[in-house]
Amino acid sequence: MTNQVAFGEGGPVSGPYGSFSAGAAKGGFGVTGGGGDFGTKYAWYVHVIQQKVSENWLRYEVDPKITTAQRVYITFDVARDGHPLNVQVEQSSGVPALDISATRALQRIDTFGALPPDYSGNKISVEFWFDYSKK
Repeated sequence: MTNQVAFGEGGPVSGPYGSFSAGAAKGGFGVTGGGGDFGTKYAWYVHVIQQKVSENWLRYEVDPKITTAQRVYITFDVARDGHPLNVQVEQSSGVPALDISATRALQRIDTFGALPPDYSGNKISVEFWFDYSKK
């Protein structure tokens, strides 16, 4: 069992997750690793992920003519040393500029910091979703 939402079903990710909002944008995420309890045991690290992604999502990259778009889902792994890997659009918003903006948010991050020393896994997997609505 994972804590990722089945694509196309909508709604926020289930399980340990976080969310953020900034102006016309909002997003959320889920983390899998450590038998599904990573987000509970290492809430401080999950907060670091949320903070860095939020800070690096530059909404001005989205075409100003776009007022609303479907949710875009981005998945990635965080390696033991904290570097994001395998960043990919899991489900497109249908608006290429939004998909690219969300992907670039992750590509701008060099590291989230090493995974917690007492975490035994080699990586964690993260699913982030981005919503964009300018009213």
